[in-house]
Amino acid sequence: MDRGKGAQYLVAFSVSLATLTMGTSSAWPTIVLPRFHHNETNVRVTDDVASWMVAMSPLGFLSGSLVTRYISDNFGRRVTVLGSAAPIAFGTIFVIYSSYGWMLCITKFLWGFGTGMLSTALEEELQIMQNGVKNAMRSSSSAKELFTGKQYRKAVIIAAGMKMTQILTGGMAIQQYLIVIVQESKFKMAPATISIVFGAVKFGVSLISSILVDRVGRRPLIIYSLLGTGISYAVIGFYFFLLDVVQIEHESLSPYGILTFIGILISTIVSTLGFNSVIGIVPAEIFPLNVKAVAMTSLNILGGLLGFAVGKGYQLMKNLLGLTGVFWIFAFVTFSGAVFTYFYVPETRDKSLHDIQILLQGDLYIDNANVNKDILVEAELIELNRVKDVENKS
Repeated sequence: MDRGKGAQYLVAFSVSLATLTMGTSSAWPTIVLPRFHHNETNVRVTDDVASWMVAMSPLGFLSGSLVTRYISDNFGRRVTVLGSAAPIAFGTIFVIYSSYGWMLCITKFLWGFGTGMLSTALEEELQIMQNGVKNAMRSSSSAKELFTGKQYRKAVIIAAGMKMTQILTGGMAIQQYLIVIVQESKFKMAPATISIVFGAVKFGVSLISSILVDRVGRRPLIIYSLLGTGISYAVIGFYFFLLDVVQIEHESLSPYGILTFIGILISTIVSTLGFNSVIGIVPAEIFPLNVKAVAMTSLNILGGLLGFAVGKGYQLMKNLLGLTGVFWIFAFVTFSGAVFTYFYVPETRDKSLHDIQILLQGDLYIDNANVNKDILVEAELIELNRVKDVENKS
């Protein structure tokens, strides 16, 4: 094996190991939250502290993502990727020596911070590899232009609406509280078995999600997956309505408790095949190159804030409305997202950036393109005349 291929294999292994680390830190609450809930650890963690712990991860991811922009621009993506190991390592040390609940909150923040650094650095590298248009980014625009420019208004509304739908459906909160939810449904299954089945299903589905995106199209995948997820949540909410509100005897309902776990599995399958795999693609396709970096950063900020709100608000909603209210609210969000997608989100599959911008902006894009073309021609003429003057003088 030559050194070039060996280096490539080493890089691929390192990226895979980093991805494994991100997955482990993300899944960790799913295993430990039931133990905290039943006081089975030497660290006393109340439900309120647990909700803060879950909410810290999106804030850490947001902070890491923002810091990465600065580190990457000044020191390069290699330093950024290597540096992302530091907060993850420190977070792990906090877990080992934790004696108070707030230390676990710091752990989740640090893990999220490292994950945000790593994800953003890899995302930037992929964008450069895919675009190959560094020169086109020389006209990069500011956040002010993105949010005030009429030509970007529809793209901003679409991207923000899709991000809000993705986060507010509560998929991450449900995943992290999975075992607690299943246990409260009175379904008898070992926590380890729940985690293994859920992880295996999610892993298997993620392998085929990328195939459907290009074969089926973005828009139908989003709409039908949101509808499927909403129906699953509505059924789960109805089960808890019978259990907690109508208060049917546990012995009568317990044989149907498996519906909760099956409903969560179905929603995970449908969302992973559908909107969770597409919602990150569409914004990258609808924004012009000059505002894409600003737009994607803004979406990361929005996602981090919403993720914090959902992570912290889950326990508050559960205390106030019960699991019935939680799942019916999530169902309402998913149905609303399907309606939003039907009326506002265009199909971007097999369309060029030029076609998408005409679809979104209409005559405004054509007018701006003509103006930019005239400016470019004028600039080229000025440069040509300048060169001729230099040649004449010499």
